[in-house]
Amino acid sequence: MILRNFLKLIARIQFQFLVSGLCIRGGIDIGRFYIDETFVWGQVLLSAYELESKEARFPRILLI
Repeated sequence: MILRNFLKLIARIQFQFLVSGLCIRGGIDIGRFYIDETFVWGQVLLSAYELESKEARFPRILLI
């Protein structure tokens, strides 16, 4: 149920961008990351970036 709602939210966001004339692409991964007032870092951030930059060649959002 939670995953289905999350996927619907992502689809809605992507659709809203498409309607406004923008195509988006991205990568989403699940894992631990660290955040403070200035930075966000962690292996999950790197893997999501790699997913977006290497695999999402067309406007889409990929999930690991």
